[in-house]
Amino acid sequence: AAMRLGKYNAINDVVECLVMYLLDLSMLDYTFVNKKPSLVAASAVYLARCTLGIREPSTAAAASAMTPSSLHDEFESPSFQRDVEGYWSNTLEYYTGYDMWALEETVKRLHKLQEGAETNHLRSVYNKHKKHVHNYVSLKVVVRKEDLGFL
Repeated sequence: AAMRLGKYNAINDVVECLVMYLLDLSMLDYTFVNKKPSLVAASAVYLARCTLGIREPSTAAAASAMTPSSLHDEFESPSFQRDVEGYWSNTLEYYTGYDMWALEETVKRLHKLQEGAETNHLRSVYNKHKKHVHNYVSLKVVVRKEDLGFL
């Protein structure tokens, strides 16, 4: 049980670091100045979950099978397929106050920043988050725009 909890905490640490990276990137773009901080934060959580392929199970049976260790195994599988259903859950919607469609514009803008972070002339955020202390999150493969879950 301790090993499973350790893997679960490791996944949470990566999500947290990735969210912080996306929030740091948002500070480089003036278009985020007039957005509510809660909207930007919720959008960063959504994009982090997309980037890492974290989604909610769609059935109770899948929920019981989706243990932290099986999540880790799923990420390691070469046949890993992203399923856009479930990147945003009812629980996240409840606690943030935003449904996934309210996040769409902000998520897409954050995604554009994430895509260009390595080649942007302001690379300090990218360089900061490519270190071990930040779980190398800036080196994660950026999800394709089509896989964000929006039409």
